[in-house]
Amino acid sequence: MVITHVLSSFGTGGQERVAVELAEGQVARGHRVLAVSLAALPDGPEAQRFRAVGAETKTLPKRGSGFDPGLI
Repeated sequence: MVITHVLSSFGTGGQERVAVELAEGQVARGHRVLAVSLAALPDGPEAQRFRAVGAETKTLPKRGSGFDPGLI
């Protein structure tokens, strides 16, 4: 199964830490895990932690503060 975690950024914060811990367990159970950041580059420090536990990372910068139809 492919599991995707969509995050506002790869910065250091609660949501990112929880997602890394979830990703680590999911990878250990044989799932393919993708972490997606909606913040512009450069990646924050948690991107490396995702990669270290075996998750893939992608950055899809969100435009503006509201809904961005380009993300679909």
